[in-house]
Amino acid sequence: AEVLNDRGEVDRAKLARKVFASSEQVRLLESIVHPEVCRRISAAIEAERVDSTSFPRDPESSGREAPPRACRGAGGTAARHGTSSSRHGAPRRIGTVVVIDAPLLFEAGLDEACDRIVYVDAPDEVRVHRAMKSRNWDRKELKRRESHQKSLSCKRNRADIVIANDSSTDALRKQVERLWDQLTSLISQ
Repeated sequence: AEVLNDRGEVDRAKLARKVFASSEQVRLLESIVHPEVCRRISAAIEAERVDSTSFPRDPESSGREAPPRACRGAGGTAARHGTSSSRHGAPRRIGTVVVIDAPLLFEAGLDEACDRIVYVDAPDEVRVHRAMKSRNWDRKELKRRESHQKSLSCKRNRADIVIANDSSTDALRKQVERLWDQLTSLISQ
C-alpha cells in the first residue's frame, strides 16, 4: 500500500524511492519481476517460431524444447529460417528477427536467449541529459539506479555489436537501419 497511488496502481516514483534505497530491496523486486519478464519474452519468441520440431531439447526442462536464442541489445534477436548453429554451437531452426529491449538483459539472464547482443553506447553527459529530459532524473538518481546494474563497461564488453548513440536521432536511426538490414539478411539466406 505504501507504493500505490490514489487509484490503487503502483506509483513508480514511490516504488523506485523504496527499492533503490538498498541492494536487498532491488534484489527482492528483481526476484518478483524478472521471472515474469522472462516468461513473457519466452512466450513472444515462442510465438515467432516457424518449426518447433528442430529446436534442441533443454535437458533441464523435462524434455521441453529450448527456446530459440535471441539477439541482444538495447535488445535484439537475430534468427533466420533454416538450420544454423547458435553462438553456443547447438544447431537449431530459427524463424525471424526478434528484439529484446531489456536494460537488465544480463542481470535477468536474458542474454542466454540471444544470438547477438547489441549495446547502445552513449557518453555519460548525454545519458544524464536524456534522463533529466525524459524521466526528470538528476545525475544522482541516474547513478543510483545504474549502481544496481552490471557496469556499462561490462555490458559494452559482452556485446557483439556496439552502436554509438552520441549524436543526433537521425544518425542513430541510420546505424540501427544498417544493423537491421544486416540481421534481416541473415534470415533470407
